[in-house]
Amino acid sequence: MENRKFLGIVLYILILGITWPLISSWITLFGRRWLMYPICVIICALYRGFHFNNKALLGISFFSVVAVIKTYHEGGNILGLSVDFCMFVFLLMLCGVVDYKNNNKVQSIFLITFLILLVYTTISSFVINNIYPNIVRENQLYINVGMTGPFHFLQKYGLTNYIIPHAVPILIPSFILGAKITNGLHKVLYYFLAVICIVLTYVSGAATPFLLAICITIFAFIIKKGKVAISLRYLIILGLFVLLVTNENIIVSFLSGIDNTLGNEGVIHERVVMVQNSILSDQSEGDLAIRQEKYTNSWYAFSSNIILGGNSQSVGGHAFLLDILGKYGLFGFIPFAIFLFTQIKYVYNQILDDYKIFYVLSIFAAVGMLVIKNMSGWTNYFFLFIVAPLLINSFGKGQSYETN
Repeated sequence: MENRKFLGIVLYILILGITWPLISSWITLFGRRWLMYPICVIICALYRGFHFNNKALLGISFFSVVAVIKTYHEGGNILGLSVDFCMFVFLLMLCGVVDYKNNNKVQSIFLITFLILLVYTTISSFVINNIYPNIVRENQLYINVGMTGPFHFLQKYGLTNYIIPHAVPILIPSFILGAKITNGLHKVLYYFLAVICIVLTYVSGAATPFLLAICITIFAFIIKKGKVAISLRYLIILGLFVLLVTNENIIVSFLSGIDNTLGNEGVIHERVVMVQNSILSDQSEGDLAIRQEKYTNSWYAFSSNIILGGNSQSVGGHAFLLDILGKYGLFGFIPFAIFLFTQIKYVYNQILDDYKIFYVLSIFAAVGMLVIKNMSGWTNYFFLFIVAPLLINSFGKGQSYETN
């Protein structure tokens, strides 16, 4: 019993360490931090055994085999793929351990710790970013070329990495739901947490998660708890109406409003101006032109061999799902899609009936990042499959679940 409690504490620390730079920056494992996922798999197996969503495990296993064979055939490094497979296995094991329908004491403590780290990381990152503007993005540019940035050490004091701001839009529907159904200080707290998520995306200097966070927040305010079909129908009608009445001037004015709110300065200001100029000139420029070229390269790689994919070196590397098609073709994309769909369905069925629509918004945020960004790591899946469902279900003790 004592051994199991000890394993649980170690697993708890490792999960927080994998997720938050404030903790992971102190866990070096002698320069082999990639060992954290295999270690977590072993500890989780000793702690609770092997519990999987079998269809999701089959899908990600087949995808990993395809990826390893293709990468080995091209002379690439398969260590990263092996670590990724361990990450997915651990994630599925963790989903089998979590009690979605009963937020027990351990899970409640975990959520409280998680939220404290979210707030601390955002405040610290905001302060550090004011001293060293655009520091989060610049650190990531060093990482992209296999180097450690000169300010990487600041993660020990709470500076976020580039990944977390791309994942926090997944959590916003949970906080808006909490603000809608609670009163008093709790309502203020959940509004504050939603704002914290938006601030963190702003600090990252990445326009995509920032704009996504704003859109998800608007949608979360519009929808109501209850039947998913009714809320989805309402959102679809609203979306079609917006598409019908929106023109270039409205989009440019909307972006100008966001830009003015941000003070017309900073990296996001530069991105907004770039998007406005691209819309008005009907021609992509700057980073938009680069991204368009990367998307095109991935599509060309896929179209060169629909079944097995093209040369991995020719893939753009900026849109995860499109990159999978480009690298591995339908032979790799279909099993990954099976993993993603079956795991989302599994978790969706654990959500309270009245609150499922808010989880659908979290799904939109996560899948949106897979479609337009190369964001397919632990943080995004952990937020989608573990944190967001637990937060949503924590608001509805005693309510009903679907059984299908």
